[in-house]
Amino acid sequence: MERPRKINFPFLMLTLLFLLSQTAFVLSSTLFYDETNGNVQGNQTKEEIYLSIETVKTNALDYLIAEKAAADVTLSSLQEMDTTIQNIAPTDDSIVTSTDLNPDETDMAVALMANDEVPEPVEPTPTPKPEIKSVVKHVNANKLNVREEPTSQSKLVTSITRGDKVTYFETVGEWARIITWTDRKGYVLAKYLVDSADKVEKVVVQAPKPQETKQPEEIVVASRGTEENPQEEASVSPEAEKLADEIVDYAKTWLGVPYRWAGNSKNGTDCSGLTYHVFKHFGIDVPRSSRAYSGIGTKVSRSEIKKGDILMWDTDRNGTIGHVGIYIGDGMFIHASSSKGKVVTRSLSSYSEKYMGARRVIK
Repeated sequence: MERPRKINFPFLMLTLLFLLSQTAFVLSSTLFYDETNGNVQGNQTKEEIYLSIETVKTNALDYLIAEKAAADVTLSSLQEMDTTIQNIAPTDDSIVTSTDLNPDETDMAVALMANDEVPEPVEPTPTPKPEIKSVVKHVNANKLNVREEPTSQSKLVTSITRGDKVTYFETVGEWARIITWTDRKGYVLAKYLVDSADKVEKVVVQAPKPQETKQPEEIVVASRGTEENPQEEASVSPEAEKLADEIVDYAKTWLGVPYRWAGNSKNGTDCSGLTYHVFKHFGIDVPRSSRAYSGIGTKVSRSEIKKGDILMWDTDRNGTIGHVGIYIGDGMFIHASSSKGKVVTRSLSSYSEKYMGARRVIK
């Protein structure tokens, strides 16, 4: 919008009055000088006086014209500056433009705007991180441990088996962040996950060879150094029953001990670590690995199990022993549970893993 032109009329009026007063002073001085010499206006005619006055007026008029031209030049410069300021000023209701000021405030506003610092540029909004999309993947391992953090020393959350589906989010180093089908969150080794069920390797279980007509007698060495026939039911003596009660009582002192894969103390233990330490406490040697329990002691049918018998399950569904526990009587057993994260007792009838039998090492 064009700014109304401004002319400093008070200043021009003062200048004109000053020139007129000087002219009057000059004329009065001339008259006074002629009077003292006895020649009042003797040497100066009225025409000359009028000519002097007209000259003063002409000079004053020329000054007014020059002053107006200078004011126009100044006003044009101010308009150009105002246009520039309006083009670079940010859109803000709090900024005062020249058109908002009255003529007496225009010069002051321009001066203030000239002294203002250039507004700092607005920092760009940071680009949001891309959203991590989840996909379904499949477990390609017989048994895969799920950890709380992406490290093998982290607490075990649970274990998943071959073919299980998981919700995969991202890879952290060699670990994958997942949620299991039972809604357990954690990390597993990424190399054991595949994109589809078709890529899950099938475990081939070799069929047992046809039995020969005559089989060599199988000798199993029990923990007490005696030889037993695994096909016969073992009898329990009163001394063995007392020992079994002591073993069960000692095993219960491990209740609540944290589950830790490959752990072997009360600071943390796995299933075979529990049975190993409980029986070792009474001088009975049993294997440290659950897979080796299928050949120890004497085989016991499910209907004949007693306190202190070692129970076995195939948790990996591959025909091998993957988990062991100790029968404590009344249909209950004690074991180091990876799903519970500690040593607990549980009803044998409620345990859904594939039961592989029981072995007796107490004589």
